[in-house]
Amino acid sequence: MRIVHGGMMEFAERNNPRGGTFHYKRLVEGSSGTPGNFGLMLSRTYENFVSPRHRHNFEQFRYQIEGVCEFGRDGNMVPGTLGYFPEGAFYGPQSATGPALVLVLQFGGPSGSGYMSEDDLQRSVAQLCQQGEFREGVFYRTAGIEGRARQDAYEAAWENHNGRTMHYPEPLTPSPVLVAEAACDWQDDAPGVRVGCFGAFKGGAAASLVQLDAGAVRQIQGPAVLFVVSGSGTIASETIAAQASIEIEAGQTADLRADSLLAVLLMQLPRIAAQTEAVILAA
Repeated sequence: MRIVHGGMMEFAERNNPRGGTFHYKRLVEGSSGTPGNFGLMLSRTYENFVSPRHRHNFEQFRYQIEGVCEFGRDGNMVPGTLGYFPEGAFYGPQSATGPALVLVLQFGGPSGSGYMSEDDLQRSVAQLCQQGEFREGVFYRTAGIEGRARQDAYEAAWENHNGRTMHYPEPLTPSPVLVAEAACDWQDDAPGVRVGCFGAFKGGAAASLVQLDAGAVRQIQGPAVLFVVSGSGTIASETIAAQASIEIEAGQTADLRADSLLAVLLMQLPRIAAQTEAVILAA
């Protein structure tokens, strides 16, 4: 089990291949180069943020904490909204009317296409800056340099890093799924514990909000990624508070205990077949 105390971290400015100012905290991360890799970050964007309509070969959960994020025809995310963005599905364009704070979990989807780590992404972006420029989520190659003249920013960085053309999986849903906290299917789970399910999706990805009254206990079984939305408590006897982020690996369990009213976002990653994993690692 790994714990990162996000509330004790400072925001850093990200070299953003999209458009606009982007500050973030890098929280728990997976194993680079594996199909099951993931990255959890807390991102703060501003009025100048812009991202064109695009898609990815990985999946995302987004949880809106502050402000509003607009996704064009796909709808808006307001505080308390959980968004599931499946691999291969187009979304956006994305913009903001003001400052916004969003928790973002990006992870390899059930197709086994994997997720490029933040370090690998930044190295690739720096390399591409020697061949052209990034503007508003698009990479423009300098005339005379081999490659597509205009390309989605992330796609260009992925292909540069991997040395091959990106192929997008068939999306599990045709567009993102946005669910408001009030629309969750809330159930009493144990004494003093309530669980609101945002959704469980084909392939195994799932997200729920777990609320515990002071003194209540709930056992958490891995594999799972957790984020403390509010309140305080302990997990496996270690103190946690707002923005604490936890990875519980497969086969592990941990007792989550509330000292005060505690709200925790519980996210489960999709199942990736061992055969698919072996093929991707060998590629």
